Amino acid sequence: MRPANPSDHRTQRARVARLLLGILALASTSAGIAAQEGYRSNFRFDIAGGFGRVAHETDGSATDGDTGGAFGRLRFEGVGDQGFGGGIRLEAWGSDDDLFVDEGFQAEEARASDLFAHFTYRFERGPFRMPARIGFMAHHYELENVASGVTTLEVDSFGPRFEVAPEYVFNRGDVVEFSVYGELGIAAAYSNVETSSFSNDFDSSSAFWFAEVGGRMRIEFAEFGLGFITHGIYTDESDTENGNFVRAFGADFAGVVFSAAIVF
Repeated sequence: MRPANPSDHRTQRARVARLLLGILALASTSAGIAAQEGYRSNFRFDIAGGFGRVAHETDGSATDGDTGGAFGRLRFEGVGDQGFGGGIRLEAWGSDDDLFVDEGFQAEEARASDLFAHFTYRFERGPFRMPARIGFMAHHYELENVASGVTTLEVDSFGPRFEVAPEYVFNRGDVVEFSVYGELGIAAAYSNVETSSFSNDFDSSSAFWFAEVGGRMRIEFAEFGLGFITHGIYTDESDTENGNFVRAFGADFAGVVFSAAIVF
């Protein structure tokens, strides 16, 4: 048997060392890429709530007022690796039960709700991403007389809605990520208007706006947000039925919103 050559052992140790260094280098590169990519954000389920002010103004009438209000939202959205996806959202806001009291009218309560089903395309480059959403919205707005419980105004609207939601992540890939975001949306719709003053329905059209800006903090799959939000509706003067019509009006909510989400 030929005696072991010390140079053979050195060669084998050198090969093992190079292999280990290669594995470490690959692991380091993979970790670096993962850190640059940050957390995955393909699916989102969030719940949000807030408080602020609700206002209602009627064209050509003194029936104007504002008071405190609250806002709520449930949202689910899924986006694939190629940026295409979709989602569904339920939002609602309403006033306290003293709307119009300061103007000398009977107390009323305003309530609004909408269901938004949409397609999504998300553009993403580095720390910047911006989902664009387009879909169909069903919206309901009403005024209710607090004393009698009678719904004095009821507006059901149906139409397309579009929005963009840019977001910038400052420290992408860290254990705790911070970002700033914005959302801006518009919608136009056919509206069916009912009022307690007349027995028949009226046709009209409405425009809507939706805006939100704030910041988010994310740890693994948990995300928390704080922002400012405003939603609004403007309904045109209705058509004339039997010599009657419903005046144009506008209503909106503006306030602070808190959110909690599961993102993965």
